[in-house]
Amino acid sequence: MNTGRVSDRRSRGAGVGAAAYFLLTGIIFATWASRVPAIKGGLDLGDGQFAVALLGLEAGAVLGLQLGGLIVPRVGSRRALTTSLVVFTCALLGPAFAPSLLLLAASLLAFAALNSVVDVAMNTQGLALQRLLGRPVLSRLHAMHSLGGVLGAGAGALAARLGAAATLFRVCRSGGGGWTRRLATTLTLAVRCGGGTVGG
Repeated sequence: MNTGRVSDRRSRGAGVGAAAYFLLTGIIFATWASRVPAIKGGLDLGDGQFAVALLGLEAGAVLGLQLGGLIVPRVGSRRALTTSLVVFTCALLGPAFAPSLLLLAASLLAFAALNSVVDVAMNTQGLALQRLLGRPVLSRLHAMHSLGGVLGAGAGALAARLGAAATLFRVCRSGGGGWTRRLATTLTLAVRCGGGTVGG
């Protein structure tokens, strides 16, 4: 078999996997954002109280960037991305079902921290893919993240219209782990076979 054709196929597979990662994270975060009014109303929170909950979101984002900077070099971007993306998907359930302001703030902190770890690992893999292909691809990958945001917001709005506030969260809980692991395999094995995996 022609090694050039094999390499091209692996490169395409890595590109598809990377785009899917960025798309998925956009969908997950926008799904949460689209449900903000329902979550706030469900807990009967005032603007000041909800601002306290959002402090957890911001604190988690900062904490997660620091954790990502420690975890990714130590365990490798492949393992960090596979694990953190699965847990991040499931963490979407936390804000959806938090019964109090304190637990909402805590769940948002965890959700945002995991999002940041995913972001560090995902962009590290994106850079590996860019080196593998020999051309800039990060701008396209981030465009996929924006597209995911549009899709996630639309799905959340549809769920609200249908009166199914928690449906998307349950989907993530029941199916997220399996298909995020498959995405992980698609991207990281293809990049590794092409010699481009960063940090394992």
